[in-house]
Amino acid sequence: MPKSICKNIALISIGILLNISNSGSFAASSLHLSSAAMCERVYNNQCVAPSVVFSVAKRQIFCYTKFDGFVKPIAIYHRWYHRGELSTQIRIKLDKPAKPAVSAIQLRETDKGPWQVEVVDITGKVYAVLRFSITD
Repeated sequence: MPKSICKNIALISIGILLNISNSGSFAASSLHLSSAAMCERVYNNQCVAPSVVFSVAKRQIFCYTKFDGFVKPIAIYHRWYHRGELSTQIRIKLDKPAKPAVSAIQLRETDKGPWQVEVVDITGKVYAVLRFSITD
């Protein structure tokens, strides 16, 4: 095999290894969910009024999660399901262990009923499922 082809194969192999190590899956292996709750609001990076039942009159609710055990920025997702159907998926970049990952939705009359938020990483690993209801 000519030397130029061997060099190209070696460079491609190194590139693949670098892409794998930078993909976030290594960083996710030590990721640990330290706190998760649904709440009425977030103030000073703290979950305020956590609950499992929320009035539609609140107009907005939050999914609050806090992770530790990561050394590089990594993405996690909050997947919001209403009556078993995916309503929205929100990507959140984790870059500081002390900072919570927070997502929110605006509430409408049609949002009454059972909900859940799945907290997952880029590989689909589920860290938590938070179940709650929206009522009058």
